[in-house]
Amino acid sequence: MHMYDFNDLLPYKKWRQGQLQIAHSVYNSIIERKILLINYPTGAGKTLPVLIGALKASFENGYKIIYLARTKNQFQAPQRELEKINKKIKEKINFVLLYNRQELCLQKNLQKLPYEEFIGFCAFLRKEGKCKYYPLSSRLSDSNNMQCGDEIMNLAESGDYCPYELTKLLSKNALVMILAYNYIFDPRIREIFTRDFNVKFERSILIIDEAHNLPDIIRNILTRKLRREWISRAIKEIKGYYRGEDRASVISSLRCLYSYLKSLDKKVLEKGFSVLERDFLYNTLPSPTRLRKIGLIIESEYKSMLLFKSSYIRRIYEFTNYFFEYPYSILYAERDYNYAVIKISPIFFEQNVIKPVVESRATIMMSGTLPPLGYYTSLLGLDPVRSRIEELRIPSPLSHRVKLKIVKGVSSRYVERGEVQYRKIAQCIDAIFYKSREGIVMTVFPSYNYMRNIRLYLKSRPLLVERERSRLSEVVNEAKKYEKVLLLAVAGGKMVEGIEIKRGNRSIINVVVIAGLPIPEPNILTKNMLENVSVKVGNRELAWKYVYLSPAVMRIVQAIGRSIRSKDDSSIVYILDERATDEFIISQLTRYGFVPEVVELQALLK
Repeated sequence: MHMYDFNDLLPYKKWRQGQLQIAHSVYNSIIERKILLINYPTGAGKTLPVLIGALKASFENGYKIIYLARTKNQFQAPQRELEKINKKIKEKINFVLLYNRQELCLQKNLQKLPYEEFIGFCAFLRKEGKCKYYPLSSRLSDSNNMQCGDEIMNLAESGDYCPYELTKLLSKNALVMILAYNYIFDPRIREIFTRDFNVKFERSILIIDEAHNLPDIIRNILTRKLRREWISRAIKEIKGYYRGEDRASVISSLRCLYSYLKSLDKKVLEKGFSVLERDFLYNTLPSPTRLRKIGLIIESEYKSMLLFKSSYIRRIYEFTNYFFEYPYSILYAERDYNYAVIKISPIFFEQNVIKPVVESRATIMMSGTLPPLGYYTSLLGLDPVRSRIEELRIPSPLSHRVKLKIVKGVSSRYVERGEVQYRKIAQCIDAIFYKSREGIVMTVFPSYNYMRNIRLYLKSRPLLVERERSRLSEVVNEAKKYEKVLLLAVAGGKMVEGIEIKRGNRSIINVVVIAGLPIPEPNILTKNMLENVSVKVGNRELAWKYVYLSPAVMRIVQAIGRSIRSKDDSSIVYILDERATDEFIISQLTRYGFVPEVVELQALLK
């Protein structure tokens, strides 16, 4: 392979501030087999220098690059940069984008099936030779130069080839693979992926984008659920397709389980969350072995009728198996619209889950809002390899464009919540909106419920509200209709993590209001996390700050990032919570390059 210098791979006229430092750090981490954590502001251009550093090492040593992104939309950034690099260098970089098999399937009538049913039907068609897109023709063996998902789809459609199988074939010669988190961090999917694509982590560079989300994403991947609807459907399946001697006893157990879930509805609707004792489920759930046996029998019946779907018994089996296999996991009930759903989540991650992070030649974890190193390594269970971990934090080159003000005399403390507090915060928001120039005043709340309570007292108009099912495109288009508008959003929601509203090259979000410190709700998950981190860092007070204050700072920085997208942007940010004057929070904000100013409530309201 050709050897390239960093500048040889740069497809632009010059580096942005901090980018060349990132490229060097990435390259050195790969050569020295390190785990590198990079904190560089959102929108400042992390993707390009990380790829350049990884590509230089890959060209020299033959490593494969695995780039993980959270969503399909986030696949676009690495694809765009690779396409630009390819226009500059002689030796083209082959890369593939790997979606799930169903999204790639050319049989459009199958794309509406539930995923598990699709997988079963796909396997049947391939086995029986009834899929016209499979197997691939041998004449594809020389097709080594496909570069991206669009080209693969075009080739597949023109030649009646299965896009998934085509991606597998072309990935053998691909230097870069871009895929979703679950291919690596769901152990079951990872086993299939590494087998199908012949991936060896010791010869791979793992790049994780938006890495601040990684602990939550892994926890969501590993969490198992139990719904009342599944139980009632499982009972119908057993009645219809199972004739075993234990039929009556299993149905009886499932009915008890159904009644128990129903009894949780009222409690969960009132509180939103309820910790559960394990004893009832331990004595009620059928054994995983029995459930698996029944599930296989029922699914065999389905296949005989050409119905390719997993049984509801299988879903209950997966929950039950996890329940008995991991006795130290967290068991709780949570509100899901108007019903309770039981969930079981890991307290800490097994080493098998983070195995790729440790075993890869190097792992690059990047974000604009990485938490403190000690907290992050504790969450991910990386303490045993702490000596291999390096951290690179580069303050935002645009932080000087932000005026950050913390307002004293107001707070969103849980113990003070009520009409008096809601009115005071609404009064502050109205005063800020009245004083602001044209554009968007984006107001960020700790939760949807808190936002609804404050909204009752707001007088400012026009007003746009983020809801749980809001679409980003709809909000953006609606906001652009107004010269000046108040946008209500939620910390950690779609708007704060993904919205960008511009006129020309400038952001029209000119003011950001943090309406209450976005501290995580103190529930069983955060309490268990606190206990776990306390043990690992050996300091309960510091652990409390890591678990509750660090996520709040991350969400504040994310919100600020919505307003500063280029060197031409500027914004004023108000934090309506005097708790933000805490020394730990000030120090964390300063690490991101922001210089907070403390102002009195009365000065704001003048």
